[in-house]
Amino acid sequence: MTSPLPIIRGANLDIPSRFQAIASLLSQHTDLLHTRIQRPEAPAWCHRNGWTEYLTALSDDALASSEAGEFIDILSKTRAPSSLVSLLERVRALCEVPFIDAAPGPSRDPGRRVKLRKRAQIDALLAALTGFGEGVRRIVDMGAGHGHFTRTIAKHWSMRAIGLENNEDRVIEARRLGIDAPVEYLPWDVFSQPFALFDSDLVVGIHACGELGDVLVQRAADSRARVLLVSCCSQKVRAKVREPLSHIGKTLNLCFPRPLLGLANLHSSEWGVETSLQDTMRSRQNRYALRLLLSSRGVPLEAGAEMRGMNRRQALRDFEDLARRALLFHRLSPPTSEELAAYQSRAAVEFGIIRRLSLPRSALGRVIELAIVLDRASFLRERGYRTTVAQVFDSYVSPRNLGIFAACGTP
Repeated sequence: MTSPLPIIRGANLDIPSRFQAIASLLSQHTDLLHTRIQRPEAPAWCHRNGWTEYLTALSDDALASSEAGEFIDILSKTRAPSSLVSLLERVRALCEVPFIDAAPGPSRDPGRRVKLRKRAQIDALLAALTGFGEGVRRIVDMGAGHGHFTRTIAKHWSMRAIGLENNEDRVIEARRLGIDAPVEYLPWDVFSQPFALFDSDLVVGIHACGELGDVLVQRAADSRARVLLVSCCSQKVRAKVREPLSHIGKTLNLCFPRPLLGLANLHSSEWGVETSLQDTMRSRQNRYALRLLLSSRGVPLEAGAEMRGMNRRQALRDFEDLARRALLFHRLSPPTSEELAAYQSRAAVEFGIIRRLSLPRSALGRVIELAIVLDRASFLRERGYRTTVAQVFDSYVSPRNLGIFAACGTP
């Protein structure tokens, strides 16, 4: 029995034409895409387009609103260059993706230690999957984490599920939390250990990071299993460049170097996947101040290398603590109070300029994210799948909200 795909609110996304339109836009702005702004200096493309004066003059309030997804609204209220307005209007049109037409039912309790936003995601996903599970005999969750979604859908559908996770500590915790659910959690590296799938399986990846999303659709297609994929963290790939999976993606030459994939993970909303936008920007300013400090101490740095030896979340800490940890890692003496004050002050000014000049490039992040999603969806279509791409939940629940639903055969 073949299940129906989820119902879309409005018209379905025309995957081939949207994919080609996105490729056209990106090909026209390669200089903007590949010039990451790391210093408070306007790049050539900014001068050439006549955007420098406008961007650097943006108020702090306008900057914050632009970063929170209101850039096009700010442009319409100010005397913005027409070419910048045109680019942003085109980006907004390309990034319009329909929503799943399904109202979440009563909240399904996934257990303890589950944040409200995670619960909202699970409820929305269960509603979206109504009818999609007809004929499914087993759920296979690739990258199950602590198993919140795995055990919830298994209990909701009264169906056997398997959660695959390469982090053994997470497997242990998932087993502890899911002791009353029909789920088997396995420590499994899906990159090196192919897992046997069947055409009666539903393979899910909820915020499957980077390369895991590619592996998931490829393995599912080989077995003709159904697919639910919500991607995340596009930059988490082993290769230096993400090559397209689909034939059309290869024809359009949509290859993305790893630094550019990181742009797809930027969020344009008040809340991101893990932290608020305000905290994210504070973290980045701390990292910029740290880069200035390390450079002054003679530490050679590439982009992002200032956090070497530390978890990136530590940039949310007090700057003094962050600086001490970084200098200790590089076997250097602790920072002086003069150094801390000087580089924090300098970073506050220079990083503000960088943020403003980065706005046009950052606006293309969602376009790149959608390009990757459409490449995966196109790959499944080329393998005989009926495929739908839609927003599964509102961006305030999670800005990584683009879902791929795919099933073989005719409805």
